[in-house]
Amino acid sequence: MYSVAILGALLVFLGSEKSFVHFSRTARRVFWYLLSCALGLWLVRWLQTLEGMSMLWVFLSAVLAASVVEDEVSKARGLVILDNEACRRQRAALRTPAAQGLAERVMDLVAAVTRGQGYTAGTVQLLGELRGTTRRLRAGLHAALAGAGADELNYVLTAVNAPALLEVVAPETVTVLVRGRVAALTTVSRSVLVDAFQKLGLRHRTSRQAAVRDVLLATRGLDLTRLKAYIDDGGDYHSCYKLMYNDLQGELQQEVLAHVTREGRRVAAAFARHAGPSAPPGVVLKVLSDVDDTLFSSGAHWPAGVDARYPRKCFYPGALAFYAELDRCFAARHAGALAAVAQELQLEEAYAAIYPEAALVLVGDNGQGDVLCAEVLWGSLRPRAEAEQDAAAGLAAGDGVRWGRGDMRARKNFV
Repeated sequence: MYSVAILGALLVFLGSEKSFVHFSRTARRVFWYLLSCALGLWLVRWLQTLEGMSMLWVFLSAVLAASVVEDEVSKARGLVILDNEACRRQRAALRTPAAQGLAERVMDLVAAVTRGQGYTAGTVQLLGELRGTTRRLRAGLHAALAGAGADELNYVLTAVNAPALLEVVAPETVTVLVRGRVAALTTVSRSVLVDAFQKLGLRHRTSRQAAVRDVLLATRGLDLTRLKAYIDDGGDYHSCYKLMYNDLQGELQQEVLAHVTREGRRVAAAFARHAGPSAPPGVVLKVLSDVDDTLFSSGAHWPAGVDARYPRKCFYPGALAFYAELDRCFAARHAGALAAVAQELQLEEAYAAIYPEAALVLVGDNGQGDVLCAEVLWGSLRPRAEAEQDAAAGLAAGDGVRWGRGDMRARKNFV
């Protein structure tokens, strides 16, 4: 029964991404500590037979091992720098000897705060708090960031490990960055801050959600469109969709969603006023793509898909070239079964609410519900005026999708 409980706890941790444990680094660390102690107690029966081995040493060893593993995994996979093309361009444009020196100074201070954290299970940090060392290091970080010039500050945020930085700075330093100096931050630097807060964990930290809210509300128009694109371009699961629907909660979520939708519609309206008849249907292009049996074959492995013509994970001929021809690629994994069409539609409608100014291209297979999903989504997202125009022309809703005829809007937006 004891072993079943341990295995069950591990399965719950690995099987869910929305629990409190997953959205707080402290909670993750406590979970692994407790699990290691439980495993140590499980093994203590035969470990005690070894000469000089006591239960106390078992628990201490388990806690230390869990601390080291958690710290190293977080550094390698969790608290990592946002290194997309926009960040690289900004670093290259703002690199100066003074900015590089400030960035090195900031990272030295961050390293001093976190030094030995994993290998001492946080004991060094506890002693630093008691002696006042950590407070002095945080004061140095605050002075460096608050007193930096605009170009230097923007370089630092894209050059240093922003998640590790935000984890150790004082709350007043965060307030300076997201409120006092947010006007001096470029759109790229603002996306770095939002991405860093996501990697630290937002769902159960109201103060961090409020900081992200402040950054997003201070960003408007095309700058907000770019910021959303930069977040999606991070190369991991910390996307704009995750931010809006998983990380932000309650009134903060509604406030940010309303702002994003309002600004997106304003950008779309401005684009429509200035664009000609041959212009693209949106300010930016976002691609929502199925993966199994669309990008590569599922090999008929349930529940991924049914295509047995190609080996599993084999890319379809021309698929990568097709995606390369699109201006902006965004792959979202959806279930291919017909029973999941309703859930897939809800996901895509929610995604469309974040990007009302974008042209959506749906990419899917031809026999597992994606076509039906495209028809329903097209009918639900078209403005009423366009639907009335189609009715006057004698076209039924979805004709442009189902039969490949109808107005060119359908042909441009669904493939």
